[in-house]
Parts: sequence; C-alpha cells; structure tokens
Amino acid sequence: MATNPYTGTTTVNAGTLSVNGSIAASSGLIVNAGGTIGGTGTLPSTTINGGTLAPGNSVGTITINGI
Repeated sequence: MATNPYTGTTTVNAGTLSVNGSIAASSGLIVNAGGTIGGTGTLPSTTINGGTLAPGNSVGTITINGI
C-alpha cells in the first residue's frame, strides 16, 4: 500500500474518493452529502456528514483510525 505524506484535512463533497493505500497521516476526513469514500485502505478519524461509506472496490474492508 502507498502512503500519502500530506497532513491536512480531506473533504469529499461530491463524487467518490477511493483509497487503496493510506491517508491516515491526514488530520481528518469529512464526507459530506453527495460524497462517497471507498477502497481498501486506511483512513484517519472520519466524519460521515450525510455522505456514504462504501468499503472495498466491490466487496472489501476499510480501516478507520481513531475509532
């Protein structure tokens, strides 16, 4: 898995962000209405604010740190 070195908050407002690696170094993840987070990677502390959590690329698991 690849790891992204950025540290800011990630916000998904529309469309799908598929994480097949790690964005755990990010200071947080917010998924707003209209947005979807998916993939098989590792996420930072995550807030689903009307958006969708869709683990896997078809079926799979996703890890969320801070829970």
